[in-house]
Amino acid sequence: MKTILIALTVISQMAFANSNANSTKGISQDSIYNLETPWTNQDNKSMELKSFSGKPMVISMVYTSCQHACPMTVADLQKIENGLKKNKKDVQFVLASFDPKRDTPEALNKFAKKFKLDLSYWSLITSTPEAIRDLAAVLNVQYKDTGDGDFSHSNIITVLDSNGKIIHQQTGLKQDPKETIQSLLHLLNKKI
Repeated sequence: MKTILIALTVISQMAFANSNANSTKGISQDSIYNLETPWTNQDNKSMELKSFSGKPMVISMVYTSCQHACPMTVADLQKIENGLKKNKKDVQFVLASFDPKRDTPEALNKFAKKFKLDLSYWSLITSTPEAIRDLAAVLNVQYKDTGDGDFSHSNIITVLDSNGKIIHQQTGLKQDPKETIQSLLHLLNKKI
């Protein structure tokens, strides 16, 4: 129930933000780019989510000290990346952390190197607990700090169009990425 209330609050805030003079051209009420929360990337640069606008995005929420699901999520994202072949640089891949205490820019950078992520089109980001909750609610990702340094969480990979609108979600680990790749190629107006 609490998650539903948070999601409704975030959606209301997004609609309000869109109706204000601050609306960005092409951004609809259901765009994640209406979340005007501050984030920090692996290079310790401050940013907002709307800085990703202009290209399709694949986003998932993880934490770098995870030993189980998160490495599998990254492997699933890399399957999607590889399935795009030469079009992969036309898509932004974003990993948003659940763990702002431990996932410092240095930890995010180390994680990127460990998994050989090309930072020319991959970004790893972290923020405040409130901003993380808002993004998770919009992406329909549930998570909980278990208190022992781990998080229990949904495993969802989300495809957004260039305006930040959710187009497709892949739920679960080790799923066939064909539909996800097709949705991205459709956004890029390309065919396999």
